[in-house]
Amino acid sequence: MPLILKEEQEDKWLSKDVAVVKELTGFCFPAENLSAHNVRRLRGKEAVGNIEEVCLPYYYPELEEV
Repeated sequence: MPLILKEEQEDKWLSKDVAVVKELTGFCFPAENLSAHNVRRLRGKEAVGNIEEVCLPYYYPELEEV
């Protein structure tokens, strides 16, 4: 599970102070605020390149469940 922190919280998260790390876990983004979807390929012959549209949801028929 990825952890998303504000830049100013990074050093605190990496500290060895257990109390500080526990405090920061209260600032974690709730799962309901995150979403995931497939995106277009960034490399290869079907790649669209590193453009903004690559982040849009994309459907791959080969990933369809049987």
